[in-house]
Amino acid sequence: MRLLRNAQQRRTCLAAVLLTLLLVWGTPPEASAHLLQQGHGTLNLIGTTAYLALSLPQALFLPENAEARARKRVALTHLKQVFQAGIELQSDGREARWMEILPAQGTPQEGTEWVILAVAEFPGPVQSVTLTSHLWTDDSATLTLTATRSQEGQVVERDQQILSPEEPQQTVF
Repeated sequence: MRLLRNAQQRRTCLAAVLLTLLLVWGTPPEASAHLLQQGHGTLNLIGTTAYLALSLPQALFLPENAEARARKRVALTHLKQVFQAGIELQSDGREARWMEILPAQGTPQEGTEWVILAVAEFPGPVQSVTLTSHLWTDDSATLTLTATRSQEGQVVERDQQILSPEEPQQTVF
């Protein structure tokens, strides 16, 4: 196993492990974000960290290269670039910084919807969270976002909003 050489690699690895544990075991169970239905997503806010899982159409991530598109293969770097350019998280006008973005089960290759997991960190206390999506296809008429805020392992606030191409921005909490 390759040793993690610097603090950034260790933080990224830790964020990925924590996100996986949170989404698989759900802390608390009501805030879990696995097995998403098509066109749904969850945002779990714990302190200043947002854990996001979105079920998005694969067509959003397919490369322009016809051969790769035909095989439905997507490089992880391409997937991250598309996601970062297409999904914005803000709180009180301050943009969150993406710490990790990855497909739920390795590099996506099949299916019409892919679940994308992401961890974002806000620069300070979070009152409300605004999610903006620039990722829309004909197949993605709406995105239902269920959000929870947890403190000390307990859900203290819950909200749900629906995003669409006509209303691509919604605020929770």
